[in-house]
Amino acid sequence: MGERSALRRRLALVREVDAIITIAGRRHTEIVLEEALETNTPVLPLAFARGDSKRFWKANKKQIVQWFSLAENELPAWSNSISRIFPSTSTSPLTSS
Repeated sequence: MGERSALRRRLALVREVDAIITIAGRRHTEIVLEEALETNTPVLPLAFARGDSKRFWKANKKQIVQWFSLAENELPAWSNSISRIFPSTSTSPLTSS
C-alpha cells in the first residue's frame, strides 16, 4: 500500500508544480514524466544521467525545447557544460536525436 500511495503523491505533485526536472530515473520516473506530458507540465529531463530521463528526452525533445524556449544552437553549449561537470559522459544526448 505504501508504494501505491507514494506513486499517487508523485502524480498529484505533477499537477501542482510549475515545472519538473528529472535526473536519470527508473521505475516511477517514467510514469511521472508521462503524467507531466499529459498535463502539459514542462519537464527538463537531464538526459546525460541516462535512465528514464534520457529516454524521455529522445522521445520528446521537440516539446521540451518548446517548453523552455531553447534554441537548437544552444544545445551544444549545454552539452559542453555538462561534459565539463561530468567528464565520463563521452557523448551528450542533448545534441543527439
